[in-house]
Amino acid sequence: MAEINKFVSDEIKVKKRDGKVEVWDYDKVLASIGKSMVPLKKAEAVASAVEKWMKEQKGKVAVESTEIRDKVIEVLKEVDPVAADNYQVYKKS
Repeated sequence: MAEINKFVSDEIKVKKRDGKVEVWDYDKVLASIGKSMVPLKKAEAVASAVEKWMKEQKGKVAVESTEIRDKVIEVLKEVDPVAADNYQVYKKS
């Protein structure tokens, strides 16, 4: 039982715009990037970079979803500026 509690306390939380709190989900971020027509390899690289950044945020109670979105855009701009524009347009709709 102690192991389960440790695992739960190590989870990174995400605070959504509506106030709900969820556990960080790499696959969800990857799917979001992919839906904006970013090629899979680039999407995986961006999601991995964001995941690394998320792990550095562990001291926070929860990371705002808007912070994650901004980080995705920041990393995408480095990898593919056109893809970053596509992601921004997709996330606004």
